Amino acid sequence: MILALDTSLHELSIGLFSNDAKPLASFHHSPAANERGVHDSMLAAKTSELLSQAGATAKQIERIVLVAGPGSFTGLRIGLSFAKGIAYGTGAGLIPVSSHRALLASLDSGHQAKAGQLLAYPGYDRHSLYVAHAAAIDDIALVPLRELLPDLLIAGPQSALDLLEGKHERTILCNIDLARTVAYSLALQQLNNFEEISSLEPLYITPFSPHSASIKG
Repeated sequence: MILALDTSLHELSIGLFSNDAKPLASFHHSPAANERGVHDSMLAAKTSELLSQAGATAKQIERIVLVAGPGSFTGLRIGLSFAKGIAYGTGAGLIPVSSHRALLASLDSGHQAKAGQLLAYPGYDRHSLYVAHAAAIDDIALVPLRELLPDLLIAGPQSALDLLEGKHERTILCNIDLARTVAYSLALQQLNNFEEISSLEPLYITPFSPHSASIKG
C-alpha cells in the first residue's frame, strides 16, 4: 500500500493507494482564511482515519510518496517529519517528489505539450515564485514577479496565480493531483535505508539553492 502526502501549501491532501496506484481512500482540506495549524492538527488523525476506512494498518504501508517542496516552510517540515516517522516505524520506502514534478504530472497531456510553458509555485514571499520550465522541470529558480513577462504561459495552483494579480492572461490553473503524482512516482527510485531518509530535507533547502533568474520563455 502507498501513502501519499501533500503539505506543501496551506491545504492538506492525503491519499491511500494500492501498490499499482489505484485509489483506496483520500482526504483533502482547504482551510478558511483565518484557520491555522491544519497540518499539525489533522495530518496524523486523518491518516489514521483513512487507514481505518481502507481496513488497513500503518504496517501495511510499503511506500510513502511525499510532495517535498518547494512550498510552505512550516507545511513541508511537518509533512516530512510525519513521513519520516512513518518510514522509521514501518520500514516503508520514501519517495520525495518536487512540487514542480507533481504539478507536471497533474497536468493533462494537452497542457503538457504547450511550448514555453512555465510551472510556478508559491512559498517564499509574496514578491516571487518558484518557477521551472516544463521542459527542464528540475531547474527551479526563485523569480521576482516583475521578471515574469506578461506574455508567458504559466501554470500553477491558485495561490501562485493570485500573486500574478491578473497581469498574465495566459495562465492554467493546476493543483497537485495525488493520484497522478503517485502513478508518476512508480518509476522513481525510493529511499529505503535510515541514512537516506534521515538526511532528506525539504527542497527549499536541498538539493538546489533558491536563486534569482530572469526567465523569458
